[in-house]
Formats: sequence, structure tokens, C-alpha cells
Amino acid sequence: MGDMTFSEFTDSLTLNLGQREDISSYVDAWINVAYLDLCTKNKFWSLSVPKKFLFYELQATDETDTVDGTAYIATPSDCLSIYAVWDNDNDVKLHRINLRQYVSYTGRADTDSEGSPGKYVRSGANIYLYPTPDDAYTLTTYYKKRPAELTGTDTTVIGAEWDEVILDLATIQSMKKLRMYEDYKIWKAEWLETVGSKMGMYESEQDDTRNILKPDVAYIGYGRKT
Repeated sequence: MGDMTFSEFTDSLTLNLGQREDISSYVDAWINVAYLDLCTKNKFWSLSVPKKFLFYELQATDETDTVDGTAYIATPSDCLSIYAVWDNDNDVKLHRINLRQYVSYTGRADTDSEGSPGKYVRSGANIYLYPTPDDAYTLTTYYKKRPAELTGTDTTVIGAEWDEVILDLATIQSMKKLRMYEDYKIWKAEWLETVGSKMGMYESEQDDTRNILKPDVAYIGYGRKT
């Protein structure tokens, strides 16, 4: 089975909800809400998303040149959260600070205090840099992106294996809105079990970062002659 298109999602959701004619104006939004929720939320009822779990398809980069005397660069428009900011010219990672630290720095508007940015903080639609750039530096922003809304024949960016998960989440959320409480409870319980298993499977990719084959210390000296 290939990726479901958005129109197939909406047709399937309508079917799951009993082919009700009074929901036709809502199903598009319900699918997109479920899709966005799956990609961005860290908890679904009793299920907390494992910290090591992520959708690799939502990792993105953006290259931007700084402007001499301008204290910021634009945050990518689809950015949810920033992993890191890298100075390509100096081959260094900028240090993340908080906004209170940034506003405490003096000389941010002083041309004599400009230099190669070493720190950054995200605030609103911008990424503020310190010190204020004294030249054009190419910065790469590594970030988690927000997926675009689906329409027409669009498919998701996270892979066909998550299509049923999105559809079922949309069904569950819709059932609650429609006060189909008994069905809502049944579908939710099955969904939580399915999603928990899928997320656990994805964590297996992290196995090479752990000492999973390291021998138990209790057996290190087993069989050794003394």
C-alpha cells in the first residue's frame, strides 16, 4: 500500500464516522489537525513520546547570510524548534543563550563592539546574534520543521507507515467532538497500544549509540583461571 493522499484520508475519515453528511465541512481540518498533532505533540493521553523518538523527515536546515550591523537573521518560517546554529565561515557552533542574557549585553548597537557572532537566542520571528555581526557570515540553522497542511493529492512527509496512525487519531479526535464516547474509548485504547509499539521500533536506530553488547560485569572474569 502506498502513501495515502489527502483526499483518501478525508474519504476514509468520513467512512470511519459512519458516512455522516453533516461533517463534510470539517473533515479536512480534522485530518490536518491530527497530522500536525502527531508531528509536534510530546504526549497523547497516557502516552508520553520517548525523548529519543523523532521524525527524521522533519529535520531541516536553512542557510542565511548575516548582514553587517544587523543583529539578527530570520527564523525559518516553518521552524518549530532549533537544534543548533552553525557558523560555516568559522566552522564553529554558536552557543545558545536565553533572552534575558541577550538583552543584558551592552554595546549591541555599537559598531565598535561588532564581531563574529558566538551566541544566539530565538525571539519571535528572528534569531538574535551576539555580538552583532560585523560582516556577512553564512549561518546554518538546524531545526525541526512544521509540516505543511495537506490538500488535494498531497501525501504526508513522514512515511506511509504513519498513515493509519494519522487517520485513526483524526477518527478518535472527531469521535470526541461528535460525542461518540463509547467508540472514542475503544479506538483510543487500540491507538495508544499501536503507536507505543511503533515509536519503540524507531528507537532501535539508536542502538549503535548504546553499549547494548557490553558484557555484564558479573561475567567478565567467568572461567578465568586464578
